Amino acid sequence: MKYALPLIASIVALGACSSPSNDTPITAANLPLMCQQQEWQLVSMTSNGSDRALSAETRSTPSFSCDEKTRVVGMASINRYFGDLEVGADGKLNWPGPGFASTMMAGPPELMDQERDYFATLTQTSQASVKGDVLILSNSDNSQQLHFSLNHPKPAG
Repeated sequence: MKYALPLIASIVALGACSSPSNDTPITAANLPLMCQQQEWQLVSMTSNGSDRALSAETRSTPSFSCDEKTRVVGMASINRYFGDLEVGADGKLNWPGPGFASTMMAGPPELMDQERDYFATLTQTSQASVKGDVLILSNSDNSQQLHFSLNHPKPAG
């Protein structure tokens, strides 16, 4: 019985990643399985209802990952970041604490602006879902959205 919930959550997670037409809401039970040991690369950002153009510099693409304790880590554009994420039983996201901790490197103004917009948008998200290989973080009216593509490891060689 103690393995039933992890098994069910694993099946949900695998199903979400294998079917492009699936739209699986993230819950407290399946978020770690969806994020753990996977890196998601930002492919689009909507901030305050407007699409935000992303830098073409691929080394500066924001990323998102979390561990089994829902500790979030990633690259914001210039700086690495980490913080905590809580997921309620109803699937609502909560970003506790004063914000994210990050390295403090400077970079080109356009990447610093992108990083600032990324953090502002990320902390305003309150729900998450997976559709195929896309993780979608958004707020209730979708005026704040982050779409991440699963970063599949490249084959060796």
